[in-house]
Amino acid sequence: MDGGAGPRPVTRGKSARRPSSERSRVRPMEPRLGHAAILLRLLALGAAAAVVLPLALAVASLAGCLLLALVFAFVPSRDGRQEVLRLHITRVRAASVRDAAGYFRERHHRWPELYELRLPAADGTPLLEAGETYDAWGQEFSLSVIAGRLEVRSRGEDGVDGTEDDVLATR
Repeated sequence: MDGGAGPRPVTRGKSARRPSSERSRVRPMEPRLGHAAILLRLLALGAAAAVVLPLALAVASLAGCLLLALVFAFVPSRDGRQEVLRLHITRVRAASVRDAAGYFRERHHRWPELYELRLPAADGTPLLEAGETYDAWGQEFSLSVIAGRLEVRSRGEDGVDGTEDDVLATR
């Protein structure tokens, strides 16, 4: 026999409940956010993104330009890839010059000369480093104002102004 314990009782239906210590514990209700609270949290996240995003984009742009410069320096030219990299680097630098000139205009209420973008600002750092005012072919960008709009121009690979290979950034 089985030691005198006897047969186990058969339970069916709801009478076979677990002891209360084994039952699932009731979770306290979490407070629910109303639509206004959700909207305020989303607005706060949006405001934080509006502050952080431009800085992150500027850092990413600079990092991308540096990465492309490194690739350009060490990758041999195949099928014109080196010229494509030079063109991309020049476009990124022209956009940086354009943006720095826009910042200068906001502060001084006039468009700058190119050399002024390399001068130390009030905090001691220049808006642009000396190398950032040159295109990938080693030629300095030219700045001109036409009908109140700034035009940042690279003379391109041939070094001649006004040809098809010129790179242009406007503001």
